[in-house]
Amino acid sequence: MAAYLGINPQLCTGCRTCVLACSFEHFNVFSFEKSFIGVTRDEEAGTFQIIVKDGCVPCRICEDNCLFGALTYIQNEE
Repeated sequence: MAAYLGINPQLCTGCRTCVLACSFEHFNVFSFEKSFIGVTRDEEAGTFQIIVKDGCVPCRICEDNCLFGALTYIQNEE
């Protein structure tokens, strides 16, 4: 079964807890650079974008640590 992340950027507050949780889970360090997920701010719109980087294999860590429900782990039933 394949899995992917559902992303709702309207719920993202830019706290980047998901980013730090990912890097700690996979690399044992808190690092914005090493994380498989990123959060950027669109200054003009005042919103945030959530970016899934190459190498991400959805594992639920970012969803479990998102306090605002912007990320959802979705399991395909193929």
